Amino acid sequence: MLAEAVCQAFGDASRDGSPDVVWLRAVAAEWEPAFTPAVSAQLIAALRGGHAPVEFRAAALDALLASGADLASLGQAIDVAEFLHALPRRLFDGLRAAALAPDSAVRDLVGALLLQDTVSVVEGVLYEASPREYRADLSDLLRAIEQRAVRENLPRFAPPGSSVTTLTSAIRVRRGVRTEAEHRDAERDVYALPSDVTPGEEPVVDWEQVAEREDRVVVLGDPGMGKSWLICWEATRLARAAGAALGSGDRGADIEVPVPIRCDELAANTTSDLPGSVCVYLFARYAVPQRSQRRLAAQVADSKFVLLLDALDELPDRAARRRLDELLCGWMSSERARFRLTSRIAGYTGAPAPAATTTVYEIQPFTDSDVGSLIGARGLPPALPWRALCAYRY
Repeated sequence: MLAEAVCQAFGDASRDGSPDVVWLRAVAAEWEPAFTPAVSAQLIAALRGGHAPVEFRAAALDALLASGADLASLGQAIDVAEFLHALPRRLFDGLRAAALAPDSAVRDLVGALLLQDTVSVVEGVLYEASPREYRADLSDLLRAIEQRAVRENLPRFAPPGSSVTTLTSAIRVRRGVRTEAEHRDAERDVYALPSDVTPGEEPVVDWEQVAEREDRVVVLGDPGMGKSWLICWEATRLARAAGAALGSGDRGADIEVPVPIRCDELAANTTSDLPGSVCVYLFARYAVPQRSQRRLAAQVADSKFVLLLDALDELPDRAARRRLDELLCGWMSSERARFRLTSRIAGYTGAPAPAATTTVYEIQPFTDSDVGSLIGARGLPPALPWRALCAYRY
């Protein structure tokens, strides 16, 4: 039974996806001496309780190393970590099948080992995602986040095939909050109209420069300046970067997942802390497979995600604002905590996080060149772009 489980696990862990059956059986037969009766009994006994996979993999690896198995050579043909993850599943399936067979010689033994009250516990942990399965689920999650982001907030008149990536031009920002000069020494900043503001000393920079160097950013802007669009653009950019890293061999546990969410959605979640709220949102919105949920939750608890919060100004009431403040302030104790948060500048009273750790930027108005690029990206009939540009200018 164990030899058959070893053979099946080799197939699961094959690097080419279509292993030769003869080769599999030959390698399994070569490794069979490593699994002595004592080792087999130890492995079967390890298939009980919430720590079954960890204990089983440790015992199996020790047995292979003790037998002199060349893991480095074998690793060229199979993923050894995947094999050690698949083996306890395959053995458990074989044992359970034996327990159900009426004429099985080991039925009573297996029935005693795998009591009914332990089977559900073991199933829950044995069938959690393997490293390969988790990478696949994480890749699907990143793809779903990207696909949702590139289509969100598109205007009804956008041409067919348009997306956030095809319609986005360079986004420029300036550091600081726009305020009236005579009120800059007041306890609270006062909103000023763009026409009333003298350009300050802070330079205007591309958003990509800010995104590369700043971890915690508040982005302000007037209505229609592209705040929600910026969140979609960041979600797309970060999801693609994470997907590329995952495709190049990065371990799933090292990937930062972008989490685009409205402030009111986050504040309405009743989970006690921010990582827990993020998990509830991701699992529901993107249908993360159950097999990968615990591992993803551990990754989120370690702050390996980028929170993309939109519409701070649209929180329904002060209670929602207090709730958001509590979630963010509790999470900000982690050095890895990264977020982007957008709000209208009118009525902005500060970030819902420690001010010393947060940088504020304001989206700058479009230039004539920006407007021309945006009109051109709409795919209008030949005569219309010029007419639209003239209407804008005159």
